[in-house]
Amino acid sequence: PAFGDDGALYVSDSGSWPDGGGCIFRIAPDGTTTVWSDRVTGFANGLAISPDGSALYAVESVRPGVVRVPILADGSAGE
Repeated sequence: PAFGDDGALYVSDSGSWPDGGGCIFRIAPDGTTTVWSDRVTGFANGLAISPDGSALYAVESVRPGVVRVPILADGSAGE
């Protein structure tokens, strides 16, 4: 998991091994939980927020690789 600048907690759901199909959840400071991104599907298992808070990085084990997802001004996931 990783905390955003606004106090939100981002948590990865890896999906099913080795097929993936997971997502990234965002848990707001008030406890509201939403699917933040369903585009990180390659068995995401590690998250980090960029130093400036503008992006979330996710490790995808199936690719392997690291995906960068912009965090938009309204807190939603960019492309």
